[in-house]
Amino acid sequence: MKNNFLIFSLLLFLLSSCDGKEDSIQSEFIQLSQKEISFDHKEGKDTIGLRTNTSWEIENVPEWLTVSKQKGTQEDTDVIIVTQANNQSETREFELIFQTKYEKIAIHIYQEAKPKPEYTLPWLGFADGKLVSGTYSETEPFDLEFETDELFINASNKELIFPGSLFAGNLTNYPKLDAIKGYIYNPMTITIGSITNFTIEENYMPTYETYQKIEKEGIDKFSSNANLSMPDSYGEYYYSRRHLHCIGLSRLGISLEELLNGKTYKEESMKHEYGLIYRISNIKFNTIMDFPYPSLLKNELNKDEFTPLNPNYISEINYTNNTLLLVESDFDRETVNSIKLKLNKNEQLNNDEITKAKQMDAYYLYLVSVGEFKVIKGNLIEVANQLKNQAVKAVIVPTSFTFTDYYNGAGVVNYKIHVE
Repeated sequence: MKNNFLIFSLLLFLLSSCDGKEDSIQSEFIQLSQKEISFDHKEGKDTIGLRTNTSWEIENVPEWLTVSKQKGTQEDTDVIIVTQANNQSETREFELIFQTKYEKIAIHIYQEAKPKPEYTLPWLGFADGKLVSGTYSETEPFDLEFETDELFINASNKELIFPGSLFAGNLTNYPKLDAIKGYIYNPMTITIGSITNFTIEENYMPTYETYQKIEKEGIDKFSSNANLSMPDSYGEYYYSRRHLHCIGLSRLGISLEELLNGKTYKEESMKHEYGLIYRISNIKFNTIMDFPYPSLLKNELNKDEFTPLNPNYISEINYTNNTLLLVESDFDRETVNSIKLKLNKNEQLNNDEITKAKQMDAYYLYLVSVGEFKVIKGNLIEVANQLKNQAVKAVIVPTSFTFTDYYNGAGVVNYKIHVE
């Protein structure tokens, strides 16, 4: 009987010991303040709160994640999670597991893919055209067709740029204009100037030589001592020298990328992730031709002969001191714009901003004559300093013209570009 009592007591002791162990296990806990964290494709950082009363460690960490602590003891703490920029076309996901001796808990990490570039063709402030057919390709040859009521004055066309100048609107040799010849003009009236300050020229006979004298008087009248300055626009993206070539060809009829370092997109690739184009667009004055009455020409153009050429005549010429700033960088647009704004305002950059600005390639393009650009280049700080120190004068140049259809009045033409 005594032995039975001892056995019973021993069983009670063992059972109570087991119950104590379970209580100990159940009293340990680990909790996270979030179940999921999402990041965009850029480098990101977030903090999660961890509550626990036991030792813990993180099971595994991928290469694109950094955590401030990978293990801890019996105390509450914060864990900082940092993601590297995701430059891939696919999203990234990972279950970050925190484990104790008896428990596991996870937080889901999600990071967006890098957005696909949008190969737009931004307006450069000179002349604009609407894309009507074709698709840009970064790897394959392509053709694009545009419709426009305004054209940039390319250097190859400067002797055709005067009010009344007749050209073939089919633009088969874009950007070169094909003159229509074999006619005699009637005298006409043109107005040169701005809304509040203008001169009227009557009995103007349309020729390049005649208009040169009138044009020079207008430029002299509206010229000022203003220096070139940094643009304050937000910036439009381009993603390669090929993309920049297409922008320049479609908007200006020139290989814009060659102006940077004298090399085509086939000869030189862009060193950075993307570029930004900033523009200053400032019309100083224009020349407008009155609607010709009774007629532009003494003898009307024969419709059967000239209709296939789609004859148009120049009816307005715009004069500007427009400029372009190109900045190529691996930093986000907000960073570039913030530094550029400080440089514009002559504000002091901090050390981090100086380091980043020196890593950006900058090109400042300005017109010095019809269709001819000069370039100031260096890092962003160097270009800003050159603009301040050299005090380059802003030159007024004829930059674009609008036109009128000889037969129908409304001036709209189409042109095509080809990129290999």
